[in-house]
Amino acid sequence: MNFYVSLGDIQDSIDNFNRVHNNHPNLPDILHELYKNQNYICSESELPDISGFALMDDDEFLKKIRTYK
Repeated sequence: MNFYVSLGDIQDSIDNFNRVHNNHPNLPDILHELYKNQNYICSESELPDISGFALMDDDEFLKKIRTYK
C-alpha cells in the first residue's frame, strides 16, 4: 500500500530513535513505525518546489522540511 510521510516526520522519528535507543535505525523500520502509528499523509498532495533546498545548510534544510505537512 502506498502512503505519504513528510521528510520532517522521518527525521523526527530518526532523532527520537537515536535518543531512546542510542543507536541508528534503518529506514524500513522507521517507515513501518510511522505507518503503524498512522503518522502519514492521507492523500498525495501537490509536490512543493524544492529547487532551493540544495543551497541550504543542514539547519535551514531541516527547518524547511519540518514545515511541509
